[in-house]
Amino acid sequence: MAGNARFSVTYKGTETFVVDLVKKVCTCSAFQLFGIPYPHALASTWASGLNHYDFVEDWYKKDAYMATYAGIIEHMPSPNKWPQTGLNPILPPPNQPKVTKKRGRPYKANPLRKTVKRNERGKRQKAKERASGSQQQQG
Repeated sequence: MAGNARFSVTYKGTETFVVDLVKKVCTCSAFQLFGIPYPHALASTWASGLNHYDFVEDWYKKDAYMATYAGIIEHMPSPNKWPQTGLNPILPPPNQPKVTKKRGRPYKANPLRKTVKRNERGKRQKAKERASGSQQQQG
């Protein structure tokens, strides 16, 4: 990989990115941020005939995972058995408003137009029923 280490990759015909496979750098910054060859770097590895797995950072590979959990992981004792350091304990921020969840179905901020019409129709129907009920009681 001596001569063809830098590639210019055009994305969707509008954006152009420069990928350097030796430094594992792309101008989109994703390659160096995440340690995984993103589409621009993948296109460069395919064009050069290289294996994209060789450009993935070691901490994503199986050997690193196995080494992490190779030893014994001791359990954590309960907080009352933790050593007292003499430092101030970490407390939650003061004066936090208590968050209460309202009961029932959440209120719909913008009801549909036909729902509003249906509600108005129902109100008119109930008003008619009340009016006819009061007329029957008077008569």
